[in-house]
Amino acid sequence: TVQFIYNGTQWELADSAGLNKANTAQSAANTAKTNAATAQSAADSANTVLAAWCYNNNKTYIDGANIYTGTITAEKIKATSLSAISANLGTVTAGIIKSSNCEYTSGVFTDEGMRINLSSGAFLSKNFSVTSLGDAYFKGTLESPTGKIGGFTIEDGMFSSVVKKTNGEEVYLKINSKTPSIELYTDDGEKLPFSTTIDKNGITCWNGNFQDLAVDNGFWFMDWSNTKRRPIASATSETSRVAYFASKLTSGTYGLTVSGTWGGTTYSTKTINTTSSDIRLKKNIAPTRVEALPTIQRIGLYEFDYREDHTHQRIGFVADKLEEIDSKFAIGGGYNEDGTMNTKMVDEFYMMGYAIKGIQELCDWNVRTDARLDSVDAKYQSETAILKAQLASVQYQLQQAFEKIAEQDKLIKQLQAVG
Repeated sequence: TVQFIYNGTQWELADSAGLNKANTAQSAANTAKTNAATAQSAADSANTVLAAWCYNNNKTYIDGANIYTGTITAEKIKATSLSAISANLGTVTAGIIKSSNCEYTSGVFTDEGMRINLSSGAFLSKNFSVTSLGDAYFKGTLESPTGKIGGFTIEDGMFSSVVKKTNGEEVYLKINSKTPSIELYTDDGEKLPFSTTIDKNGITCWNGNFQDLAVDNGFWFMDWSNTKRRPIASATSETSRVAYFASKLTSGTYGLTVSGTWGGTTYSTKTINTTSSDIRLKKNIAPTRVEALPTIQRIGLYEFDYREDHTHQRIGFVADKLEEIDSKFAIGGGYNEDGTMNTKMVDEFYMMGYAIKGIQELCDWNVRTDARLDSVDAKYQSETAILKAQLASVQYQLQQAFEKIAEQDKLIKQLQAVG
């Protein structure tokens, strides 16, 4: 409640403390008004300065003529294009730099454009690339009239590399791209009795004795699938040739695969299998629960003729038929990467497990049968002994009866004689 007192001229508040509060509130209001006016003035000043920097009165664009060195500091700059910038950048830290049209999926070449990985050192483009391992790849033609590539010296259309004989003598292997041919020369230019020529059909003929030669870091060639191969000595007869060896591991079975003609004229692979059975290679070892005899009874034995040499085999297996019983009975099948047939082989070691298990099952059956026969024989012996005892008793009773009949017959005869 507020009380007022009339002093004869005007009304006054009776509470002086309330008057003081009102005066304080008025003063605060006046201060706020002054501050608002100052803020508005600052805002107007800022707008005036900003307007001076604007381009075409658009406050979102800055007129570059009004920017001076050292006047802008920024942690991040987002820009659609920096093509108009020309500057000495000094040291630039970056990860991957790529062209605007770069498209890259995988591999050593881009689909389009160029891509540089500064971290790994890989330089990839559509037609030329250097990987992080330092391997270079070209899609075009590499031309070098002279110089060295990978240890080969290039000179007048010929490649040459140092080959060493076992006695340490240096020999030069020269590849002539004009002939084309491959030849061996000594350090003084003497040609050695070894050469090869290649005709237009890609057939290569090697001549000479090179058993004492060893190429630095081993001798190998790259096959059609970019796989390094080492040459092997093969028979020259068309039906006895060997192309390559390969090793494989299938379900714990180690195999040596040989690609050869095998008496025919086309190449196919055959595998010689062996199995490691060391306990250190196995885990979860437990007695088998396989019942072998039902599976063995399903295995078919056939007679057949071989297609290549038409020989007849009177009894044997067919791997495809065995696979229908157990997929592990056969190894191989299908075709190799080079199109040759990968012939199926019978896994004899795996089948031997079934054979041994089948023999054990037959042995168990035989033991059980012998036990039953022994039981029957014992029962027979016991019953036979009882019958023999009963027969002996009957025989004794009959003997007694016959003796009594004989005595009665004798008595009757005596009575008839007296009578």
